[in-house]
Amino acid sequence: VVDSIRIKVNKSIKPGIGNDTSFCSGGVAVFKVPNGFVNYTWQDGSINQSYAATAKGMYYVTVTDSNGCVAGDTAFVNNVYPLPLVSLGNDFAICQNEVHLFDAGSGFAKYLWQDNSTAQTLTSGAVGTYWVQVTDMHTCKAADTVLIIAHKPVPADFLDAFAALCAGRSITVSANGNWQSYLWNTTASTPAIDITQ
Repeated sequence: VVDSIRIKVNKSIKPGIGNDTSFCSGGVAVFKVPNGFVNYTWQDGSINQSYAATAKGMYYVTVTDSNGCVAGDTAFVNNVYPLPLVSLGNDFAICQNEVHLFDAGSGFAKYLWQDNSTAQTLTSGAVGTYWVQVTDMHTCKAADTVLIIAHKPVPADFLDAFAALCAGRSITVSANGNWQSYLWNTTASTPAIDITQ
């Protein structure tokens, strides 16, 4: 007596969850199993069709198709790059007719200011909001904002308009008010000077 049976070998199909990748801090890499499988099991035991990776490491999935064949795939998050650090300082007031140099710092691949300029520095003396976004070599981005709050008044009316001097004598000329520093045309740096002519 002879009998026969035909056996079909079903091939398991690699699910292909995506390429190895890196991203910036705060980002995410989503590895997804394509359609056509009935069960999914990720490295942490989760059973969704996709997995959101937020840390550096190895990620893998085991899948089962409708024939009961099992296959798997692995992907790596090679790096989670830190965000660049940029600081424009604290909000401040500025003297009238003064300009301020904003400097975002060196070493970044790209700069973008609120006025669409793209240099490392920006110069302005106007009251308002200033911000910069920097991009590093890994395309990670960070930003900072600072305000010029107001214009401070400049010193004024600190010398008397006229003074009288008798021949052969000296007088003391004083700057009215209390100031942080003084500079006379004689190069003196005191609040008052004696003059003879």
